[in-house]
Amino acid sequence: MINLFDTYEQRTRDLHYSLKQAGYDLPTIVINDEGFLPEDVISPFGYYTKMAQRQGEPLYFDQLEVPDFWEIRGDATQAAVYDESYKRANIIYEDTKQNQRIVQRVEWLGLDGGVRSVDHYNQSGWRYAQTNYNATHQPVMTSYYDADDHEVIVENYVTSNIILNREDKIYFFKSRIDFVTEFLTHEFGTIDGLIYNSLATPFLVSYQLDQPGRDILFWQETLPENGEIPGNMTTLIAQNGRTKNIVFQNKTDFERDNIQQLQQQIAIDYIGYNYPIVKHRNKKDEAFILTNTDQIAHVAEIVAATPNVHFNVAAFTEMSTKLMSLGDYKNVSLYPNVTFQRVEKLFKQSVLYLDINGSNEVMSAIRQAYLDNAVIMAFEQTKHNPHFTLDALTFDEAQPEQLIDTLHRLCDEPEYLADMLNAQHAAAGQSSPADYRALLAQMTTGPVA
Repeated sequence: MINLFDTYEQRTRDLHYSLKQAGYDLPTIVINDEGFLPEDVISPFGYYTKMAQRQGEPLYFDQLEVPDFWEIRGDATQAAVYDESYKRANIIYEDTKQNQRIVQRVEWLGLDGGVRSVDHYNQSGWRYAQTNYNATHQPVMTSYYDADDHEVIVENYVTSNIILNREDKIYFFKSRIDFVTEFLTHEFGTIDGLIYNSLATPFLVSYQLDQPGRDILFWQETLPENGEIPGNMTTLIAQNGRTKNIVFQNKTDFERDNIQQLQQQIAIDYIGYNYPIVKHRNKKDEAFILTNTDQIAHVAEIVAATPNVHFNVAAFTEMSTKLMSLGDYKNVSLYPNVTFQRVEKLFKQSVLYLDINGSNEVMSAIRQAYLDNAVIMAFEQTKHNPHFTLDALTFDEAQPEQLIDTLHRLCDEPEYLADMLNAQHAAAGQSSPADYRALLAQMTTGPVA
């Protein structure tokens, strides 16, 4: 059995981690290689370009080579290349290391400001691919290179063809589906089962794989409000082929009446994720706010009303005079231009996280607070990640006294704090390795197609 994932986004990482914790440390293939896959994950594109064989450091944003007299300007969230006042390129940071300013791709712009080509960089710091765009700014073709800058793979988005240059031979594939299928059968031979999480290329590979097997679809996306089932899922069910089970990872969708009715045609189950929660010891009554703005709703009022709570407020940038004035309170510590190491410590030592800042979420702060086992409190108007936030701890910004009263209770009543943590875990769908083992044990037995 192998894992076949389309991309290695956060939901895929969570599923992969959950499976490994349950003892299912399977060969894992990710089709779309964006250059930063972990060592135990491979991609057909990275495999043929031998991406893992060259060691090196990621490319820091100001290390990008640009023409003479051009300038790179950047901060913790974004960067760009300028020729005097003209922007020539956007520099996109790798999302899991965004605040470290590591380059994942560079979008080179035409005179009209539209994207004309994109250079893709990997975790070893070399350009492994380039995508060219047409005059209407649509991607036309991507070339993949080895460490010596030799073109190894060309994918044409107009014709859907892929050409592979391997060991001085040219191989032609009519589609990405054929390309991936050939890679899997060449490298793994008999595949008795696929665990996949996308109805795009992974499903189509499962659909056309010409050998017996028992596959499992983990459905991680959210259904539309009307609960309409995607067309490929309908095809999957009607096919009665290799896929014998569909596992929903969104409980609300799983409980819909039309989804439950699918049980008559195919086995439907639900499981959440085994998030790696770290239960730190000796936590104090500390609350943490990570922000990139001084628009923090009612923060002075909250701080003044809860002198028994110590508030840590951090930003990766300079702080405004308004924010710095919070330092007048004895129960506030301010961290302008904070380091990543300090942020990690503040997450670990805080029992509470207040999601009350406006603007964008910083550094996936809500998820990180959840993983560090902090109780998350939010205002409805500014909450950033409701998946990890309890409705019971989400308040109307017009009534800050409700948040303040609950803050007192959380600090004064350890039992209530423990109850809210348990409820927070349950609402986020926290599942255990034993849950995964039990689910997969029943799915991997029985006849194959």
